Amino acid sequence: MAYQQWISGYRVEISDWYDGVHDHMNIAYYRPGSSLYRPPVAERGYLIRKAERKTVMEYLDSIVNALTGRRDFWEHGDSEQIVEISVEPSKFHFSG
Repeated sequence: MAYQQWISGYRVEISDWYDGVHDHMNIAYYRPGSSLYRPPVAERGYLIRKAERKTVMEYLDSIVNALTGRRDFWEHGDSEQIVEISVEPSKFHFSG
């Protein structure tokens, strides 16, 4: 699965993760008017279970807004740390 879209001003890319169990979601924020060839102001990676792919795609806008609204998205800036998230209609869970 390869997916790329702009959501609420963030560049969102989703691709298969090498372990075959997860998808990798990368969210990047670029300054308005800046070149995409320059590094983003903030960028984070998240792992999502493939079994939850349909739910993630249904609620992607809300998920991106929830993740980017967290303080740690901005505090770490360009972070190599990858956080696993679990998405269920009744709750939103981070581990890591």
